[in-house]
Amino acid sequence: DVRGLTQATAIKLAQHKITVNAYRPGSLETQLADSCIEQMAAYGNVLKEEIYKGCSPKIPLEHIAKPDEIASFVSYLASEESNYTTGQSDIINGGFSVLIILRNNFYFIVKR
Repeated sequence: DVRGLTQATAIKLAQHKITVNAYRPGSLETQLADSCIEQMAAYGNVLKEEIYKGCSPKIPLEHIAKPDEIASFVSYLASEESNYTTGQSDIINGGFSVLIILRNNFYFIVKR
């Protein structure tokens, strides 16, 4: 998995003062995501906006991330400020993964 690969590579490259980190974003407002939402809406015979509206409350921070919100974190990892950070695999999803852990089973349902 990504976390194991990140940790193993970080240990291997630490002697060369190379840091290795990964990030795992959750839902993002992108053209690809929008295309998927459009397909879900068509399949469920609902408006695309209703799908977005239904997804946001399921995320503790109550919105789907904008690319800039992820980019600032990636920028930090690529900067000199993160020189002491290595072997990390951070999940950036507005707290959604916490819900999965707490609830164990979590499903999206498209209602007609």
